[in-house]
Amino acid sequence: MFKNVTKFDLLTVLQEIGETANESLKVADLRDILLKSKEYLKGEEFIADFLATTVAHQKEEEEIRLHLTQQTESNNATLSVEYILSSDKLLKAVQTLSIPVPKKNETWNLFFVSIERAFKHKNVP
Repeated sequence: MFKNVTKFDLLTVLQEIGETANESLKVADLRDILLKSKEYLKGEEFIADFLATTVAHQKEEEEIRLHLTQQTESNNATLSVEYILSSDKLLKAVQTLSIPVPKKNETWNLFFVSIERAFKHKNVP
């Protein structure tokens, strides 16, 4: 009956049947309180079923929590890869569209001519 039962499960069952128990108590003490309770003495089978249901519910919640954590981590990894790819594309686009500014005064004419050609090619008004 007490196989795979955690302290949280015992505390939950004890609170549901109206027994008082502290979180500071050990699992063995909580088990003894449960075994000596009025509800357990009245309906041993009911308490055993209730405890089994509580354990099953706790396991189900843990599996859901684990699944959501894995799904979140998977989504975060996908988003970071997409972010890297989009930033690489943006950097490449900026480098492609950028025309290097000449450093010498004599090449300014060539610079403006190349810009005018680019604008004509791209149909910029």
